[in-house]
Amino acid sequence: MKLSPYFYDLRSAYQAELDDLVSDSEGNDVLRKRLAEKRNEMAFLVQMMELAPEMVAVVFHRGFRFTQPAALEHLLSLPVNELPDWHSLGHTVALEPWAQNLAQTVLREPQGARFLTMAAGLEYLQQHTHMAPAAAAHGDSDADDDGEDAAEHDDDYSALSADDAVDPHNSRTREEASANWLADAGFDHYETSAFARPGQACRHNLNYWQFGDYLGIGAGAHGKISYPTHIERTTRRRGPNDYLAAMQGKPAEAIERKRIAAEDLAFEFMMNALRLHEGVPAALLQERTGIAPARIAAQIQAAQQKGLLDQDPLYFRPSEHGRRFLNDLLQCFL
Repeated sequence: MKLSPYFYDLRSAYQAELDDLVSDSEGNDVLRKRLAEKRNEMAFLVQMMELAPEMVAVVFHRGFRFTQPAALEHLLSLPVNELPDWHSLGHTVALEPWAQNLAQTVLREPQGARFLTMAAGLEYLQQHTHMAPAAAAHGDSDADDDGEDAAEHDDDYSALSADDAVDPHNSRTREEASANWLADAGFDHYETSAFARPGQACRHNLNYWQFGDYLGIGAGAHGKISYPTHIERTTRRRGPNDYLAAMQGKPAEAIERKRIAAEDLAFEFMMNALRLHEGVPAALLQERTGIAPARIAAQIQAAQQKGLLDQDPLYFRPSEHGRRFLNDLLQCFL
């Protein structure tokens, strides 16, 4: 199976996200519980589809039925700008009944149709890697074909390997090896899914993860705006024609506004800030949300006692253990 650079890079992040959900920091199997929690947060997660697609795509784990494997394997060879629209895959992929409402939430987003296509491709990859060892054990004739595929790739993009499934920790090992390689090349791992040379981290991403404000301008754009009394997220109409018509007639109807509930602010702040490896100053919580750190002292202490959050009273910074079990760390603030 040949993979495009896009899927080659993304598959490890997707598998690592699943691995993080499988067990908590005490070794308990919590995958079903964690996925259910993520699915309940779908309205919030869709805002992260562009910045952290693997974080959102996992909600569709086991949510697809694949009827034409050959078509999926062709899809996986395509660059991101050539991925087919989700609606064109009707005879290739079907949604499980429980996933249909989640899909509708995604499809209301500007890039939702392409995102669903990507999520289906990642899930097909994940299932394929787990079936590969069984096929090899039975002398599947496709093994020779896989070898030929691997030979056709250059050093950067090898064919999908059954080794990904033989070792359940392989994706994590590969992710760590990639991080080490990038560090040797002078890149800092400054955020869960991002690397940059010193001083060259994406300013837009940093603002987003630090819970800063930003304006959404144009069809389908998202925004976050803080007011003296509340914080709201905005979403502009997805279709360019609908958006332009609304802006010319009734501009207020072109923008959907959602106020973030006061009880959710601390969690949303931490869900963003703790993706940064260096964390954020503790004072930023009150600056960006109006919530003093003392109000969530119990949650902070619980995270520190579990070894997930550094003890520095002036900074919210995930420990190395907290970066590995980020979902456990975030659970402390729910």
